[in-house]
Amino acid sequence: MVLLTSGGLLLRTFQHLRNTDLGMRSEKLLTFETPLFRYPDFDRRVAFVNAELEKIRAIPGVVNAGASSQLPLRVKDPQATFYLLAGQSKESMPGQVALMRVVTRDYFATIGARLREGRFFDMSDRRSESPVAIVNETFANRHFPRRSAIGERFQYGQLNEEGYWYTIVGVVRRFVRSAWEKR
Repeated sequence: MVLLTSGGLLLRTFQHLRNTDLGMRSEKLLTFETPLFRYPDFDRRVAFVNAELEKIRAIPGVVNAGASSQLPLRVKDPQATFYLLAGQSKESMPGQVALMRVVTRDYFATIGARLREGRFFDMSDRRSESPVAIVNETFANRHFPRRSAIGERFQYGQLNEEGYWYTIVGVVRRFVRSAWEKR
């Protein structure tokens, strides 16, 4: 009886997981990793990734292709870094850490991410003097409750005068919580 009950619960859990809205497309999506260690220069890495994406888009049946520095919902080797909001003092931010991803312009369209507000990246963002960012709902709700995050600015990684200030241009609906977020 215990074995049958456990098996039934396992099947219901599996069915529930299959029907969970991840906030992104999970069917007909191919992922793979490409090490970029041989390209120490950032511009050469970007050129390589863009060339590979064009080759992938040329394959018959491929609708779109995008790249990310880390696969979604992946717990291994998280790219977490400290961040500072505009107007916030460094003393008020201890423990303020977020997972960051560097993505290509078509990444969000490729995975079927949905916007809550704002826009996705466009061609003019690549070489802009003022870099832009897209954040998730959790980040926006935590720091900008009951108001729009669009146009707000933050700095991450290098938190000094040499670091870049990113302007938020979009908020994506959050993906399902990963094991990393539950810790």
